[in-house]
Amino acid sequence: MKKLLAAALAAVMMVTMAAPAFASHWECQQSGEWMLVLDNGNYATNQWVYDSGLYYFVGPNGVMLRYNYTPDGYWVNRDGVYEAKWGRQTDETEPYRNTTYSGIYDYTFYKDTYGDGNVHWSMTESYAGSRIATYELYPMSGFSYEILDRSGYCMGYLSVDRFRDTVYVSMGNDTQVCNAPY
Repeated sequence: MKKLLAAALAAVMMVTMAAPAFASHWECQQSGEWMLVLDNGNYATNQWVYDSGLYYFVGPNGVMLRYNYTPDGYWVNRDGVYEAKWGRQTDETEPYRNTTYSGIYDYTFYKDTYGDGNVHWSMTESYAGSRIATYELYPMSGFSYEILDRSGYCMGYLSVDRFRDTVYVSMGNDTQVCNAPY
């Protein structure tokens, strides 16, 4: 029964997810980040990867996403492996405006609407009360954002849980789990 369920789940994943890339080879950066090098020598970005019977997601900056929701709503664990037991997030949620989510680092989110009606999100990163950086957020889905520095370089990825009380900030080789003060 378990084998039948696993096969059915794999079939559903293949249909509902974008077609996954098949791993060429993984490369570990000096920072500890894992990136998938494709046959043409480029790094994979924003796609599912099927490797040794497991599914991984490579984020917008080419780094394997870990302990976070993917832009299409699936959960990957600390090893970057898709975990079916968490289901799929489809809710449209955004962080609380002008609110600081706390973890090891603190992230404060700002939402502005321009005169033409376009919504713009930004976030500041702080540590021990000192501001480190300000980032622009580019929406990827109804609950996830690409994190860009001021020059437009992709620094990482952010998702908001369906209850808006937790954000998952993936930058570098780590994901910060930060909670709202509510």
